[in-house]
Amino acid sequence: MLFVLLIILAHLLILSKLTFTAWPEMLSYPYLVGNGYIPYKDFVIPYPPGLIYLLSFVFNLFGFSVDVLRNFTWVLIIFTDLVLFLILKSLTKNNLISVFFLSIYVILQSFLDGNMLWVDYATALPLLLSIYFAIKWLNQSKINNLFFATFFLWITFLVKQVAFFYLGFFAVLLILFKVRIKDSLIICAASVTLLFPFITYLLISNNLFDFINWCFYYPITEWRNFPGYVDYLITKKEIAITLLLFSLCSFLVLKARDLLKDKILIILLLMVLAAFLAVYPRFSYFHLQPMIAVTIILSAYIYFTINKFKKLNLLLICLITFLIIFLVKEQPFDGGIRFYGEADKRLTSEIKTKLEGERITYFLGLNSSQYIFTNTLPPKPWIEGFGWYMETTGAQEEFIKGFEESKPKVIFRKIPRAGMWYSLEVYQPKLVLDYIYNNYT
Repeated sequence: MLFVLLIILAHLLILSKLTFTAWPEMLSYPYLVGNGYIPYKDFVIPYPPGLIYLLSFVFNLFGFSVDVLRNFTWVLIIFTDLVLFLILKSLTKNNLISVFFLSIYVILQSFLDGNMLWVDYATALPLLLSIYFAIKWLNQSKINNLFFATFFLWITFLVKQVAFFYLGFFAVLLILFKVRIKDSLIICAASVTLLFPFITYLLISNNLFDFINWCFYYPITEWRNFPGYVDYLITKKEIAITLLLFSLCSFLVLKARDLLKDKILIILLLMVLAAFLAVYPRFSYFHLQPMIAVTIILSAYIYFTINKFKKLNLLLICLITFLIIFLVKEQPFDGGIRFYGEADKRLTSEIKTKLEGERITYFLGLNSSQYIFTNTLPPKPWIEGFGWYMETTGAQEEFIKGFEESKPKVIFRKIPRAGMWYSLEVYQPKLVLDYIYNNYT
């Protein structure tokens, strides 16, 4: 455990030297919840509300600030490290090998956009817990392990709806493994334990259809047609890094009988594939964070459980890791905070001066985290100014209707940059902009 503690401390040290990304949504969404705004009804979020409510609870305990967000993120990362180590140890039965692979994960997690909290990374911990209990279930056949494997997999869904990839593959696995009727009842019980209170909450808040619309219907029917919403245009360097990640668990060393007979191997392979598909709707390293974790587990299992241990394997994995870090290498070691630099702080001060104590305002084109920094609130319903949100059928009309009922005295607009009309920092909703020009100086 001493080595594990040292690795975790090293992980925190690396993160403290890297730029932390304080995504505005990870501040503004919980902030609005903490001020009585109801997700989907009073403001738009495109994900299930699990992480947002958890963050709101944390912020209400410790205060709404970037430092609290960063500290919570690092705590989440520590727990993810510990669960990953537990899985590695249960598979390899070797502390040193487990420590080695944990070290590889720490390096990759840190430098592949891991120093941030986004919904994708928040799914990594419940996904790993689900895998941990699934492996215990296969080894021990205890139904309580199957219950927790299912339970934690549904938690990933409460964080991000693309967890349906995990749930879908898990269902396929259960069919392949020919689970007993008693096991099926346990799976249903675990599912109902989470889904029943969640659906009840949506019904009581009269929010079920809004949840379905913003999390499923609009993304599938409208947003996918908006330019730039679905974006898999990746650079050659990003392709190389992704291929190197997959090469960590090279399938070339596997025999056909291993793929057909080893249930743990099948679970890990399908979860890696599901995590890769879950990067939808756009590619980025921080969307790949759950895949990185499961890939490390699969690599350890292939090289040191199915196949005999070889020192050459360690050297190969170290070389692949070095190549990945070499290709990334633009991560700045400044320990700063993205979206909360000196320019953001000066802007906050200027906004406060111009507001003269007004609590209700509207930011068009500015980061939504400015609501928390300036202690202000937007009119209801609030829709962030991303193009795919605002171009949803009827969204701008509904927004303007709410604006009329609670019209701010002062609003702030950031002049857009030059570029394609739909690009970030360029797009501005036409109906909303016309309303502003007709009603404000």
